[in-house]
Amino acid sequence: ALYWALDEAASAGLLRVILVVTPHKPVIEAAARQYQGPLELEFVPQTAFRGLGDAILTARDALAGSPFLLLQPDQPFDGPNPTTAVLAAYHVSRRTTVAVAEIGPAEAARTGALGRVTTRLVDGRLRAEALGTRGSSLGRFDVGIEPVLAPVGRVAYTPDALDDFDAVSAAAPPGAEVDDRPVLQRIAARGNLDGVMVP
Repeated sequence: ALYWALDEAASAGLLRVILVVTPHKPVIEAAARQYQGPLELEFVPQTAFRGLGDAILTARDALAGSPFLLLQPDQPFDGPNPTTAVLAAYHVSRRTTVAVAEIGPAEAARTGALGRVTTRLVDGRLRAEALGTRGSSLGRFDVGIEPVLAPVGRVAYTPDALDDFDAVSAAAPPGAEVDDRPVLQRIAARGNLDGVMVP
């Protein structure tokens, strides 16, 4: 999955990838260092795993105030590159943009409990208005008969999204994991989250 994600980033035109790594899983960093693709890789250590949001905050200095893309390697895609679609939409709107996929009964059987997203078209763009909470990482997506829309592991963030990560982190109990979903919920609540459909 790691090389798949790195290849996806490279084929989408990215030049640099920041990998937040934990010393408790040195095999991941060792494998990444063997990657032969055209990317510049930078490694940032996360001393204790406190969630995806905390990993992003750990990379703050490496991000240096730039927009950034979150690409979760545990959500691989077949078909067209979803990172390319997210980046294209972001470059048009300059707004935080999340990949959105339709999840039907067949996909739900092999998809984690991602939570739903409510969208509407605004000026020809898909606006993500609300995101449900993410379920257990061990759970499955419960969709019923009709397909639903869900955010799926690719997000282009504006630089000021780090303020939202800070706020979510500050509100979390000491030692608790900091997820990215509350950050996306905050951005959506302000009307500042776009979506782009990916297959």
